[in-house]
Amino acid sequence: MLFRYLFFTCFCVCPSLLRAGSDSAAVRKQILVFDSLAWEQMNEKIDSAIIWGKQAYALSAKENDSLLLFQTARTLGSAFVRKGYYKQGIAYYTTAQQIGERKNVGNDLAKVYTGLAVIYKRIEDYPQAEKYNKKALAIDEQANDSIGIAADYNNLGVVLRYLKQYNASIGYLQKAIAIRSVKDQKKLPTTYSNLGNSLCSSGDHEAAITIYEKARAGRKLKANDDLLLANLGNCFSHIGNNVRALELLDSALVLAKENNSLYSLEVVHGLTSEVHEARGDYSKAMFHLKQYNLYSDSLQMQETTEKLAEIEEQYESARKDRDIAQLSRLNLGLQLEGERKQRMLWILGLCAVAVLFFVLFLFQRKQRIEKAKQDKKLLAEKEKGISAMLSAVETERERIARDLHDGIAQQLAAMKLALQQVTRGKQLPAETGAQLQEQIDRLDLSGKEIRSIAHDIMPPALRRFGLAAAISDLTAKTATESGMDVQFDDFTDGASLPELVSVHLYRVSQEIIGNAVRHSGATRLQVQLLIRDNRLVLRMEDNGKGFTFDAVTGGAGLLNIQNRIALLNGELHVDTAPGAGVSYLIRIPL
Repeated sequence: MLFRYLFFTCFCVCPSLLRAGSDSAAVRKQILVFDSLAWEQMNEKIDSAIIWGKQAYALSAKENDSLLLFQTARTLGSAFVRKGYYKQGIAYYTTAQQIGERKNVGNDLAKVYTGLAVIYKRIEDYPQAEKYNKKALAIDEQANDSIGIAADYNNLGVVLRYLKQYNASIGYLQKAIAIRSVKDQKKLPTTYSNLGNSLCSSGDHEAAITIYEKARAGRKLKANDDLLLANLGNCFSHIGNNVRALELLDSALVLAKENNSLYSLEVVHGLTSEVHEARGDYSKAMFHLKQYNLYSDSLQMQETTEKLAEIEEQYESARKDRDIAQLSRLNLGLQLEGERKQRMLWILGLCAVAVLFFVLFLFQRKQRIEKAKQDKKLLAEKEKGISAMLSAVETERERIARDLHDGIAQQLAAMKLALQQVTRGKQLPAETGAQLQEQIDRLDLSGKEIRSIAHDIMPPALRRFGLAAAISDLTAKTATESGMDVQFDDFTDGASLPELVSVHLYRVSQEIIGNAVRHSGATRLQVQLLIRDNRLVLRMEDNGKGFTFDAVTGGAGLLNIQNRIALLNGELHVDTAPGAGVSYLIRIPL
């Protein structure tokens, strides 16, 4: 990127400033290059996209080329919408609309109408958004542009949801899915997400969750998936699953910070505040509400700042133009010295380029250092979020296990004793006595099953006797229930381990053993726990069918294992191949 900019500076910008006249073809090429750079930066570096877009627009206005002005105005409109500066977005899109309606720009005018519709949707002027979406649809239908029609159906479905016309909204989105399933599969997840929003708003929350999960299926999350996770979390909150809702909203918040989208951060904090309020955690609800207000105010403040900067830029440009005109009049008598001055200007220009190389090198070096710091901070925030999520999961597991063991199991035991007391010492008909005894046996079996479930969720041995005892119980139970030959060797000599290490390694052991039982087809599993070089080592090996590591990368189970080990600053090594079994080696520093 640095050398591309220097190339344009040396061979496009500087010569055009030094020559007495400008080559129209060269300027046109330069405008197209700047416009292309703006689109390239649109998804990842929106501020850079705006800078390139402004340069392209300014040159187009100076050239007085209406078609180039249409193209660059549309680019800037799109960039400002993605940034969240809607007033500037409307201004540039309106300029493009006025030119496009006068000139024959074909389907590109539909894209302008779509851009205006997006802005009016964001500022909650939904009738205007519907109007512009329908204008775009009319153009695309006339041109028989199926991809454009699918986009228009998608956008109309979104707007009609805000207008509470849910049946119409769902109908348009289903039409969009039908087209995109054949023509534009990359955008299917977005349409599925929008369909989930409409179903959730209409009250069909279960169907909405299914559609959201379909939108997430088969791909890795990206920074701009923040609103998808936020909407899915919101839908879970509607069905009362606030724990799952908060997990998704926390993940959405991390992605929104990566995306650096003020609009996404505002939405996620607002939804998170509502979920905490529903749970009765008013302290956290107030915190997220303050963050919501902060980002909402930031959007308005940045729009004002941007507008002031544009006014100042226009003033400086006008002042420079006056200065240049005055200098031109003063230098009319010095035209004979033009060639000498031209040579001097080239020398100064080359010197300036050399200085620019050095300054840009220092600037890029500083940017790399700052990015490294930001990446480190973001990684720390991710680890903190994962740690908080896993801690909440363990706390919830312990509570459920305690409620099952001390609540329902005790009640079933009391019911069993009461029935036994009723029948004791009484002569009952044989059939009645047999039926009562059958119910007593059922209560006894139910109580045992509930206690077994409680022990699986939070084994007592883990809290009372430590990790080795808990893994020993787990392997013994696995061998009994699955018929697999499971061997466990403990070489820790009863060493005391930190509770956090014990809990996370036990959950990792559960995940690996569960995978071996369900998927590997193994007949033998060997587990070893030892302490070596001040590190806790867990080794697990089976003789199953193995797997291709790339085929399971990103799976929930493996991701859970990796997250837990990473939180303990540990190492995970997996040795496997089809038909060769699986060997896990985990090292945790103590």
